[in-house]
Amino acid sequence: MESDQQIIQNLKEDLKSKSIEELIYLNFNPSFYIEKSTQALRDENERLLSELNEVNKSYQTNKLQYDNIINMLNDYKKQYDAKEKELYRLIEEKKKLDGQITLDVLQNALKKRIDVNYAKPKQQLVNEFLSGKINLNEFTEKFKELNENYHYYSIIRDKLNLYK
Repeated sequence: MESDQQIIQNLKEDLKSKSIEELIYLNFNPSFYIEKSTQALRDENERLLSELNEVNKSYQTNKLQYDNIINMLNDYKKQYDAKEKELYRLIEEKKKLDGQITLDVLQNALKKRIDVNYAKPKQQLVNEFLSGKINLNEFTEKFKELNENYHYYSIIRDKLNLYK
């Protein structure tokens, strides 16, 4: 509003400074006077419009870069979230496996296997030989096979003790 008042005040002062002949000329050619008196304002408006266009171009470029960066960050966040979920799943799976398979569990399973598959059958074989159900050749052959397997798995069990 102040600039409008200032423009009016400038026009009044300019018109007061004109001679009668100039005022008559302006009365018949108002467009010439208006164009001349508003030229500075139009130039200023065009300069501001040009500056505004430059700012707008800069804004659009920056906004495009900003949107690209935001999209890239969102993609990274999705990838991070997916990897984090996968990591938590693997940690839970590892905890389950750690709880299921331990050195003690392996040793106990191996001890049961040795006992069931080799120690008891070996004792039963000795009892059968002593009772006369099998002869010495059968006893020697079966005992040798059972004894080899018994010692093989016993060695594995003993090696597991080294990892405690």
